[in-house]
Amino acid sequence: VCSRQVLTEISGNQTDGNLTGTSTVTVTTEPVGCAENCQTFYNMSGTRR
Repeated sequence: VCSRQVLTEISGNQTDGNLTGTSTVTVTTEPVGCAENCQTFYNMSGTRR
């Protein structure tokens, strides 16, 4: 079981994997069945991981 923090972009522009302008994010802890199911998400700085 893999628990990951998902930061969802609420508002603001997303360019080249970076969040630009004013952005508001929601932090959600999302449990998934396998580590392989941990999908790509954006961290606080907006860097794609």
